Amino acid sequence: MALNLISQNINWQHFDTTTLQKAQKENKPIILHLAANWCHWCHVMEEKTYHNPKVINYINKYFIACTEDHDQRPDLANMYRDYGWPATIIFSPDGKEVFKQAGYIEANEFLKILSEIKKGKFFVKQNSPLSANSQTHSNENLKYILKDVLSGIDLNNGGFNSPQKSLDFEMFEYTLNHQNNDTLKKWLKISLENSLHLSDSVWGGIYQYSTYNDWLHPHYEKLLSIQARYIKMYLWYYYFTQDSTYLNTALKTYHYVNRFFLKNNKTFANAQDADLVKGQKAHDYYKLNETERLKLSIPNIDTNAFTDNNAKMIESLIYLYAYTRNKQFLDNAIQTTEYLLHNRKRTDGFYNHNDNNDLTPALSDQLYLTKSLFFLYRAIGSPKYQELATNLLNNIVKHFIHNNCAFNFLPIKNYISPTCVVSENIELARILNLYGKIFNNAKWLEAAQKIHRFLLSDSVYNATIIEPGIVSLNEEIHSEPFWGLYLVKDLNHKDYNLHKELLKIPLCYYYNYLMTSYNILKEKEEIWNTFDFNTVIFCTSSFCSSPLSLEKDIEQFVKIKIFKK
Repeated sequence: MALNLISQNINWQHFDTTTLQKAQKENKPIILHLAANWCHWCHVMEEKTYHNPKVINYINKYFIACTEDHDQRPDLANMYRDYGWPATIIFSPDGKEVFKQAGYIEANEFLKILSEIKKGKFFVKQNSPLSANSQTHSNENLKYILKDVLSGIDLNNGGFNSPQKSLDFEMFEYTLNHQNNDTLKKWLKISLENSLHLSDSVWGGIYQYSTYNDWLHPHYEKLLSIQARYIKMYLWYYYFTQDSTYLNTALKTYHYVNRFFLKNNKTFANAQDADLVKGQKAHDYYKLNETERLKLSIPNIDTNAFTDNNAKMIESLIYLYAYTRNKQFLDNAIQTTEYLLHNRKRTDGFYNHNDNNDLTPALSDQLYLTKSLFFLYRAIGSPKYQELATNLLNNIVKHFIHNNCAFNFLPIKNYISPTCVVSENIELARILNLYGKIFNNAKWLEAAQKIHRFLLSDSVYNATIIEPGIVSLNEEIHSEPFWGLYLVKDLNHKDYNLHKELLKIPLCYYYNYLMTSYNILKEKEEIWNTFDFNTVIFCTSSFCSSPLSLEKDIEQFVKIKIFKK
């Protein structure tokens, strides 16, 4: 967030080491207004609270004021994401948190809080980051985590038992993998059907969530990461139902992204604002048709293109390519990837969050770029992308993992301490476990086991609510991934549709590979020598399927043998 977007009467600073040193020198507390430029209540607080003359005078006299866009600062965003936006965090002059609160704070209430803090009152307990050395009780905690997951879903309305309704990918994925459970199957159907209410009927695109415990009161901001998530989920659900509603909604979501977010350099903008006029609810605006909306203009687009969210979009583009057979999606995925590789690379081997120099590398950028590079390699077979993904994953293991967990950013001297973000550690452990088993990499598997132990620790369980990803990780740690091998013995009759059929399988714990005489895997050489015709084989370390050569047979095998459907 540019500093001039709020009040010029407050002397806004950036939150960095220079500001922390200034606070110590002047013995003043720091106010951090951590917001998002697409967020309605952030606009309200900026317009009402931070433009109040009494607030302005009090802050300028007794505090140092900082404002940051949480999308531009993953080092801060992941530390305060649970508090919602705007997040107001106040630090003592020595950098300790003394207050934090989510949402809009009215001016007079804020003045009372500031007055109490000036008197030396602390409003939060000083908690250290999640301990990576906490004693674990794996079996007990895993049992409780699973119980929390199953009891946390809303069987009447879908989503979680929460006033806010949206579709969580990890819960969606867990349910998809356990469709033989009638309760979960019912939840899946209700959740997917109701989630369609979050799709903009005019432009397409998915609103972030709905309130009032239903799906009919959306918050209208549209985030790139949300679009990427729903495209992937709708395509995966279409795989099982063959209900064209979900394929069409995925495509409509993509067309929204392509129209409003795609930039000339083939990266994607970050978000579209919830409000047409900042601070004013846009309910009436989103009831209008295309012509009526355009007469009034469109909500602001945040044109920043962040590495982690673009990497998520790359993965969804590859799935669109596999499901539609339209190579334009794959071309776009390659173009976006190449831009990130050429314009975000740092001298330390990591990648920046955006085109400007970052304060420090963020795990989320490295993590999701690694994931998209591996998936792009699986889509086109270029060794370049596998090598880049391997190098980046090695770098993550070497520099980000401390004791048993990965920090959300690399530590900086004289700055707030990084922490272990549970969602990022789940994702990292799953990537390390999958590709550690695929490429027989002992270091990756050891790192996955360490993070797994951390995620089953008491400190994590006591700090989290519902984490289906931990359950999925535990299942993967104790099982072997499926391979989908396309053996191409006759290059003149290579059927890329079979390869795309393997690519579109809706499973995270899975690896597809197109094998020719030029890239025979040593551990699969016996399988290669068994056949003299083009065929698809599914394997684990102890099992191989019969040869399959038709798309419908591949789909049938996946549904019956892998998903037990």
